[in-house]
Amino acid sequence: MEWIQITIEHSADSSTLTVDDDACSINAQRKLAQHPVQKFSNVFTDIVIIPVGLNSPVDPKPFLFTFIGGIERESHSTDGSMLLRPIYQCAVPNLLGCMRGVRIGGEMVDSRNTTYGYRPSEP
Repeated sequence: MEWIQITIEHSADSSTLTVDDDACSINAQRKLAQHPVQKFSNVFTDIVIIPVGLNSPVDPKPFLFTFIGGIERESHSTDGSMLLRPIYQCAVPNLLGCMRGVRIGGEMVDSRNTTYGYRPSEP
């Protein structure tokens, strides 16, 4: 097993992702969504292609999503039929393993005591 160190740092004018000794910066201000973004349309990047869903999608710009650990791939039900849900196409392999010490801002993400995902507490 191998541990990797991943950090995301934000300043007023940029964001930097560091994975071990490699870093990538986005030189732009962040704009955070006030409510969860539920649907997508016309959102494509070089890495992840947003799927065509079963409902009419909504464009989340100028926001962006961060996938931690991997994205859902094509899957089949127990009888071999395909499941009708969004499938993300991506050439980047999923991260296999566990994560610890995830912090957003000054708040630790409690992934041990959650069932349906994590939302930070209100300010």
